[in-house]
Amino acid sequence: MHSHIDQPERLRRSYLTQVPLNQLSRPDVEGMVDRLIMGKPLPPEVLEQIVEKTDGVPLFVEEWTKALLESGMLH
Repeated sequence: MHSHIDQPERLRRSYLTQVPLNQLSRPDVEGMVDRLIMGKPLPPEVLEQIVEKTDGVPLFVEEWTKALLESGMLH
């Protein structure tokens, strides 16, 4: 029996590589947010929300932070 049988079809293609993504630590999330907001003031409770809601997933950290920037909530 082949081990690739249990994999979804999309993962059996030779040109695809599966890359596991690790969650960011809190300091890494804070650093990422800090770089994205480029010196704009950020209330601690808003940073806490980003940390909690994104669960350390880099893409979510980026999207939440960009959404805050685009909302005009940060000056």
